[in-house]
Amino acid sequence: MAAYNFVSHWHIAATAQAAEEALLRNEDWVRWWPGLASVDTLSGGVGTGARYACVWKSGVGYSLKLVVTITEFTPGKSVTFTAEGDLVGEGSFTLDHTDEISTDIVIRWNADATKPWMKLTAPLFRPLFVSLHYRLMRAGEQGFNRYVSGE
Repeated sequence: MAAYNFVSHWHIAATAQAAEEALLRNEDWVRWWPGLASVDTLSGGVGTGARYACVWKSGVGYSLKLVVTITEFTPGKSVTFTAEGDLVGEGSFTLDHTDEISTDIVIRWNADATKPWMKLTAPLFRPLFVSLHYRLMRAGEQGFNRYVSGE
């Protein structure tokens, strides 16, 4: 089993309310998150029970298809989700209003690869997979900051 446990910290130049509202606009995710090739709402729209089909591009030639389900939504605080597909796992986005104009978002993502080639090559390519994940997350933070600032 190729288990990955990631924690990313985003510092966003927006209030927690503005950050949350922007995060919930799933139709705009591809506009600000490089690497997210597509997202389609399968059911529910926003909040607990919402389901999205996402395709992520790795930047080195492979893509990952996931169906993400929101399992818990606490407005102003957190979004918890599960994923199935090329990766299976669970994660969360937790918002912390740090001051009048900024928000910290902690993103936790615990996943297992299901693609046979990823599982087979994990001992060799794990550092690459981890590096690509964190690169994608940094690009997401930068894109999200531009998006919430109106750039």
